[in-house]
Amino acid sequence: MSIQYIRNPEYPGSKHATPATIMGNIVFVSGQTGDGEIEGAALTALEQIKMILGHAGSGVNKIGKCNIYLADMDNFNRMNVVYVKWFADQDVPTPARTCVAPARLPHGASFEIECIACL
Repeated sequence: MSIQYIRNPEYPGSKHATPATIMGNIVFVSGQTGDGEIEGAALTALEQIKMILGHAGSGVNKIGKCNIYLADMDNFNRMNVVYVKWFADQDVPTPARTCVAPARLPHGASFEIECIACL
């Protein structure tokens, strides 16, 4: 099985990060973050996921699973409002997900999301 690494100059992440990897017909999108309050951070990260999936030849309608990381689980309800509305605005159901609060997120982020989608 071949592996394809998706790189894009529009990607706002680190020049050392691979935004997505394709193995077979599965797309693995690296964790995406956003700045500011949880609502803005979540929206920014979700839009980055959408852009990366588009460059990989997939889309948000093909996401099978999201993993969400919150710096503070007390922000779950605020994040969830944005998450549910964003998927509704894309006209797709919310995919399966996990949401955890690790000890810390990179660069002081309040929110990070990664996903697995198909082509």
